[in-house]
Amino acid sequence: MTPPPPPPPPPPGGVTWVYHNGAFLWAGDWSSPSVINYKDTAGIPPAGAFDISVKPNQWGIWQPYFNGNCQTNKAVCFDTTPYTYLIFSIKATKAGQVLKSNFMSSGDTQDGLVLTDLSAYCGALTVGAWVNCKVPLAAYKFTNTSILKFAIGDETGNTGQLWYLAEVGFQ
Repeated sequence: MTPPPPPPPPPPGGVTWVYHNGAFLWAGDWSSPSVINYKDTAGIPPAGAFDISVKPNQWGIWQPYFNGNCQTNKAVCFDTTPYTYLIFSIKATKAGQVLKSNFMSSGDTQDGLVLTDLSAYCGALTVGAWVNCKVPLAAYKFTNTSILKFAIGDETGNTGQLWYLAEVGFQ
């Protein structure tokens, strides 16, 4: 598979999408031990024909990567400097779900903080309702703004906490 070219900086206020209108736009994902369905309709997508269903085992995550070659070549990583936020929509299926998120840089190394509770950026998750999240990239306190991948997961540690994602991007 040919790696995607680095996206140009977005226009002011624009979005560079990871998943948009039912289409996954990055190179792939390393979501383990989760079962990911990019063509889900059970979540009743807020935009497009599909959403992403994420059915993790305990501590499972959704983890898209930009370019697998970023593991050894920082020049092909995703540059976050033109962006201010990670944005996405999420739909919980169980009460008490808590979101976490983190980023990894070249060499598959943790970059910045793991945010273990995104409620400050998403509000309370409501079972069966889509909630829009807008997480400031500054909250992660990156030491390297070129990233390989990021993750969104359920922090509860319960097995089978199905949830849905849509409209994931950088703004």
